Formats: sequence, structure tokens, C-alpha cells
Amino acid sequence: MKFEEIVAKLRNNSDRLFQFLRRVNNEADVLVVLADVLGCRREISYKTDFSEMRVDLVCEDVAVEVEVDKRPYDGFHQVLAYKALLDFEKVVIMHVVRYAYGEYVEAFKKMLNVIRGENVRGVIISVEDGEVFAF
Repeated sequence: MKFEEIVAKLRNNSDRLFQFLRRVNNEADVLVVLADVLGCRREISYKTDFSEMRVDLVCEDVAVEVEVDKRPYDGFHQVLAYKALLDFEKVVIMHVVRYAYGEYVEAFKKMLNVIRGENVRGVIISVEDGEVFAF
């Protein structure tokens, strides 16, 4: 699935998406909602040589790390592990927050810029504002 398709599905289903996201408050419930809206599999486990890793969402050939109400730098180690250890070529880090204020968005974008050459894309879903930011 292309990154643009993921973003389009989020935006095209925004009424339903935000209605559900406003009612849930934990990552497990958010994953259920996102998997439904995006048509992705959720919480898929993969074995590596030394451990087992769980990918929050797998959308065809894209691994998606979802963080709920976390700091703007949380989850970036996971997307790098998906690439390095699980050989996902395309990964997305998706933050779901109540409000995406300016400093939060800027810090998130700075983190993405550090790993720009790694084919990592980012999404911030600002629940109360009803916004989907794509980078």
C-alpha cells in the first residue's frame, strides 16, 4: 500500500475515524479503529534470530508503528527496527494525540528529517482538531 493511500483512507473516513478516536483512550482500542479504517492487519508478530517483535499495523507491504498520546520522539526506534531487523522497505510512524500543537509537530518533523533517507513517513492524527498531518 502506498503512503498516499494510507493518508487518503484516513482523510476520506475522517468522520467515522474521529468519532471512534474521541471515545477510546488506549492504544489497543486505537489499533482496532485504525486497522478497520485502513484495512490493515494489527499486532502481527515476527520472529527474529534473537527475539519476537510485534508490528502494530501491517498494511500490505507497509509496517506502521502507532503511538498514542506519547512524546514526539517515541516510536522512532521501532520503525528503524522494522526496517533493519524485519526487512520492511516501507514504514510509517503514526502518532495519535488529543491535540497536535505547533512544537509537537515541529519536533516530530525534526525526528523524521534525521532518518529521511530510510523511506520512513510520518502521520500525526490530532483527534480533537480533526486533523491528519502527513509528512
